[in-house]
Amino acid sequence: MNDVIKLVGERIRNLRKERDWTQEELAYRANIHRSHLGEIERGETSMTVESVAKLAAAFEITLEDVFRHLQPSYENKDNEALTLLMNRINNLSKDNQKVMLDFLDVLSRWKA
Repeated sequence: MNDVIKLVGERIRNLRKERDWTQEELAYRANIHRSHLGEIERGETSMTVESVAKLAAAFEITLEDVFRHLQPSYENKDNEALTLLMNRINNLSKDNQKVMLDFLDVLSRWKA
């Protein structure tokens, strides 16, 4: 569960940074305390549904959009790195996702 809290916090931070907002600005828009927002972004605290709804409203996105990036956990621990990588890529902006795909394409063709 702690991983989910961290991933959601990372998602909130990325959404905020995509908009070039400070924590203070997002906290004001969402009507939550700035220190609580900081704890959420660092994955240090659980969020209430109300807090998530306020943040989604501030971003003008749906609750589904907040959680869309989360991938189901693989039962096999061998895929843990893949799950982490997928979640991180899903958190990137569309432009940065394209850069990452281009990088992976080059990396896959590189011979050591």
